[in-house]
Amino acid sequence: MPVLIDGVTVLIKKGALFERYKGGYGQFIYDLQDLSTLAIGDDLVRISFEDHDSARAYQRILIEKGLKVALMNEDDPAKVDAILIDQIFGPSMKVYWLNYISLDHAAKADR
Repeated sequence: MPVLIDGVTVLIKKGALFERYKGGYGQFIYDLQDLSTLAIGDDLVRISFEDHDSARAYQRILIEKGLKVALMNEDDPAKVDAILIDQIFGPSMKVYWLNYISLDHAAKADR
C-alpha cells in the first residue's frame, strides 16, 4: 500500500510494532497521544514531523521501546524496523521493505 511521505517522516514496519515495541501495538498507539500526522497502512506506519531534530528525537524513543532504527542502533538494512525519510532527499538507507518513488520521478515516468 502506498504511503505519502510528507516533509520529514519516520516510517515504521507495522509488524515490528506488534513484535518488538514494548507493550505492543496498543501501547504504541497510546504512547502517540494526539499525533495528527499519523497515517496507518496495511504494512507501514508513517509519522511526519516539521524538522529533522523532532524526527530524530522520536526515533530515540522508538529505540527505547525496542525497535531497530536505521543508522541509529541498526546498520544492517535487513534488520531495520524504522527509517527516516526526507520528502526532498529520500530515505536515509535502502531497506528491502520500502520501494521509494519520488513524485518527480513518477511524473516523468508518466510522460
